[in-house]
Amino acid sequence: MRRVALGFVALLCVAAEDADVRRGLVVPVDYLQFWSTGYLTVRGENPYDSVRLFELQRTVYPEFQYPIISWHPPFGLVLNVPFGLLPVVPGYLLWIGLQTACVLAAAVLLWKAGGGTDADRWVAVVLALAFAPTLIVVMMAQVTPVCLLGLAGFAWGARANRPVLAGLAVALTAWKPHLLGVFGLVLILDATRSRFSRVAVLTGGGVLLAAFVAVAAINPRVPGWYAAVLAGTADPPMPYKPADAPSPTVGCFLREYVATGDCISRLVRLPPEVALPTGRAVVPGSLLVQLIPFAVLAAAAVGVWVVRRKTWDWVAAIPWLVLASMVGTPYGSWTFDFVLLLAVIIPTAARLRDGDGGRLARNLAVGWYVAVSGGMFLALKFSAVFQEPDFVVVVPFAALGLALVRWAAARGGSRTMLPRTAPNGGAQ
Repeated sequence: MRRVALGFVALLCVAAEDADVRRGLVVPVDYLQFWSTGYLTVRGENPYDSVRLFELQRTVYPEFQYPIISWHPPFGLVLNVPFGLLPVVPGYLLWIGLQTACVLAAAVLLWKAGGGTDADRWVAVVLALAFAPTLIVVMMAQVTPVCLLGLAGFAWGARANRPVLAGLAVALTAWKPHLLGVFGLVLILDATRSRFSRVAVLTGGGVLLAAFVAVAAINPRVPGWYAAVLAGTADPPMPYKPADAPSPTVGCFLREYVATGDCISRLVRLPPEVALPTGRAVVPGSLLVQLIPFAVLAAAAVGVWVVRRKTWDWVAAIPWLVLASMVGTPYGSWTFDFVLLLAVIIPTAARLRDGDGGRLARNLAVGWYVAVSGGMFLALKFSAVFQEPDFVVVVPFAALGLALVRWAAARGGSRTMLPRTAPNGGAQ
C-alpha cells in the first residue's frame, strides 16, 4: 500500500505541476466537460445544451472559444453527477484521485489475470506509473481509467470463473464504448453459447440499466435530450460531432489523407500544381471511411471466434481484442486513451515474470515497453513538431510488439504464454 500511496502522490504532483500564482491550480479543460454536465443534470437542465455548457465553462476559463461537450449516453452521467455538486477545484482533485486509483487497481487485477503472484504485483504498479499514457490521462483528467478498470475486472473475473463480478466490471467499459467495439462484439457473440459470457453480459446490462434509471430519476428529461442529439434535432444544435476531430486513429488517417489523395502528396512530395484524384467514390470526410478499419478487424475477430469458440479463453484473447478494438476505433481515441494498452502489457509481463519465456522474449518485452512509453514521452516533449494525429502509429506498433514477444516466447518454449484458464474463463 505504501508503494500505491507514493505512486498516487507522484501522479498528483505531475497533474498539478502547471500552477499559476494568481489563479492557483490550473484545472484541465477536459475535466470541465464532466463537471459542467453533472452540474446541469442535478439542476434539471440539459447536459447536452452546448450554449449552457459554454456559459458554465467560461466561468472558469473566460478565454474559451467553443464548448467542451460530453457525449456520454445518459447512463454515463451517473459518474458526473456527484462532481456537479462540488466546486470545480475540489471536484477536480477528487476526480484525478479516482482516476489514479482506477489505474492502480486495474494494474493489480491485470497482473493477477496474467498469472502474476501477489508478491510481485509491485511490477504491475511500476509499469502502470511509468507508462506515458498514464501520466497523460491523469494530467488531462480523462475518464479512460474507468474503462481500463472494467477490462481488468473482466479479465480477473474470467480467470477466477466469476461471471457476475466480470459483468459488474465490464459495464465500466461502456463509458467509452467506441474504444472497445471489437471486444464488445465478440463478448456478445460468445454469450450465445457460453454461460460465463451470458451471465457477464446480462449483469453488465443490468448495471447500465440501473445507472440509466438513476439519472432519469434525477433529471427525467435527460433521455429525451440525448435522443434529440442522436437524431440531430438538438436545440440548440451541436457545434461539432465527435467524428469530426482529427484523432490518432487509422480511420481518421484514412479520412484525412488516403481518401483525399493528400497522403500520396505528402509521401512523394508532389508539386502543388499536380492534381490527384480525391476518392469521391466515398465522401472523404464521412464517417463511412472511418468505419473501414473497424469493419475489417471486427470481421477478422468474428472469424477467429467462430474457429476457436469451443476452446475460447478470455484471458488469452483480451490483449488481442483490445488491440483490434483500438486499431479499429473509428473516432475519438486520443493519446490519453492509450492507457488501455496496459491491458496488453501487464498480463504479458506477468506471464514472463517467472523467467520461463527465454531471454529473447524478455528482452523484446522490455524493448517493446520502453519504445512505446519512451517514444511517447519524447514525442510529447517535442509537441510543437508532433501533433495528435501523428500518434496513429502507436497502437499498430504495440500490436507488432506483442506478436514478436509471443513468437519469441513460443520459440523459447514458454509455458507462461499459453492459456492458463479453461475455455471461456473456466465456465461453459
